[in-house]
Amino acid sequence: MALPGAAAPQSFWRLLARSFQLYGQWGARFTLPVLAPTAYKLGGLLYCALMPFYVLEAALPLTQNGQTLSAMALVLASPLPGLALFCVGVWRYLALMASLSTNAAQVLANAPPDFKAASRAIDARARAYSRLLGILLGGIWLPALGIYLVTLALSVWMPSVLLRVVLLLSGMGLALAALGAATVFYIACSTAFQVAALEPHHLRARDTLRRCLTLARGQMGRLTLAMTAWTLVTSLLAPAIICALSDVTGLTRALLPASALFVTRMLDAYSPAQLAQWGASASLGALYDWLYGLMDASRSDIARGGVHLTLGLAVTLLSLPWGTFLFTLLYQDLRLRHELTQKTSDALAPQETPAS
Repeated sequence: MALPGAAAPQSFWRLLARSFQLYGQWGARFTLPVLAPTAYKLGGLLYCALMPFYVLEAALPLTQNGQTLSAMALVLASPLPGLALFCVGVWRYLALMASLSTNAAQVLANAPPDFKAASRAIDARARAYSRLLGILLGGIWLPALGIYLVTLALSVWMPSVLLRVVLLLSGMGLALAALGAATVFYIACSTAFQVAALEPHHLRARDTLRRCLTLARGQMGRLTLAMTAWTLVTSLLAPAIICALSDVTGLTRALLPASALFVTRMLDAYSPAQLAQWGASASLGALYDWLYGLMDASRSDIARGGVHLTLGLAVTLLSLPWGTFLFTLLYQDLRLRHELTQKTSDALAPQETPAS
């Protein structure tokens, strides 16, 4: 695929400014496909958070009749429909991270975006794309978690406290080193969604990642800047602005009763008196009573924090189009730089003279 709209390499700051410009022009149209997956994810989370409280009230009489296991199974199974809805939203959202890159490249080529065609192209490669997501979102982080859990488990069998401390500190050091290596790898492969969408001839996940690492050679500073800017804007700056506007416009005050009702139900469902009916109060001890007292005295603050958390999460999820523009521009710039480097290397390579 040709590189549209990229005649020469550009500085990161010009790419950043260009991404905001494109978001201002196309943000509304690119946000529409994101609304449904975002609604699925938020709806699934709310269902998982709310339903156990309602089921808990219905399950409590079963414990009084000696059917504790049935009551616990009922409570534990109640969030499953919400979890299924959340998983559907997660998959559609992650698929959009690649399909929107195709549409962003079309916009850069002065062509109209075709969201349905781009989505079908990703769905046709769902298996390979799932493997890529599994590596990026789970696989590269597992070694750090595994090292920590193994050292934690082994420390239990150490005969002395000193050996336990040494083993735990060594395990934490190795886990942090593995986490740092995974972070560097993740940053280097931050254009994986663009490679998967715009270079479909890389069918396998490892080919996509190998291509990302090739483009990242000598460009880790730019990739780190892009990842930092994306994290700051989508996770800190934009949510803070929206929450401040929500407080000023009165939206927080309008949503506060619903959040306060949820907090009240949560605290009442897990109060020491309620847990005593389940036979769990004695096992939790005084620490739980102290923590519950702190939360009970801060109900209004927790409710307000819940509103801000929900608004911030929604803004973060809906900011996907801007991140797509930023990383698509960065991918095209990295690819152009790589191709120019290849041409320069070929031109400087000694030419073989044909044998006479």
